[in-house]
Amino acid sequence: MNSQALQTILCRAAVDGAFLAALLSAPRRTLQGYALSAAELDVLAEPGAESLTELAAAVETWRRGEPRRVAVAEFALAR
Repeated sequence: MNSQALQTILCRAAVDGAFLAALLSAPRRTLQGYALSAAELDVLAEPGAESLTELAAAVETWRRGEPRRVAVAEFALAR
């Protein structure tokens, strides 16, 4: 896990509104310049994040090794 890169991204999003907007709307494109593993990129690009708080919570949940919440739409399709 590259905690430094994730922290850098979250800190930048906290002070740069344009970066946060880009991160929320097109995360994979926005994060191309960062050295992230596929798992780290998946955490930040998970559909449904609508705020910096939600992104930070997703990163912390992943960092702790806790299972991520299943998106409501995905759960409905899995039934």
